[in-house]
Amino acid sequence: MALCHLMRLENDPLLMQKYRMSLNRHWADWKDDPRRVFYVMLYHVLTGEDVVGPETADALKKMWGFDRNRRSWTIPGPDGPQTLEAEEEGSASFMLRNYWFGRYYGVIEPEW
Repeated sequence: MALCHLMRLENDPLLMQKYRMSLNRHWADWKDDPRRVFYVMLYHVLTGEDVVGPETADALKKMWGFDRNRRSWTIPGPDGPQTLEAEEEGSASFMLRNYWFGRYYGVIEPEW
């Protein structure tokens, strides 16, 4: 993620070449994993290459984070094990980061 700021602000062509080589090394790992939506968009933004396809938008729409479930836990107590029931909710922070990054850089259309 640091490459995002480094490559947008750097003026030295030699450093940019090193940053780009590093980005390309990471891209070899990212490109075949649809769950890495943020990195696909990041590569698109930093290189200008059109690597974002419909599968990226689909992966973003299917990201987990807003689900709420009821779950039971068994914990030790002074009178033996006790069962507690509570709600749990996923963290939507990754989905929100990915969505707004894509919106800011024009990868995701406002109508979506």
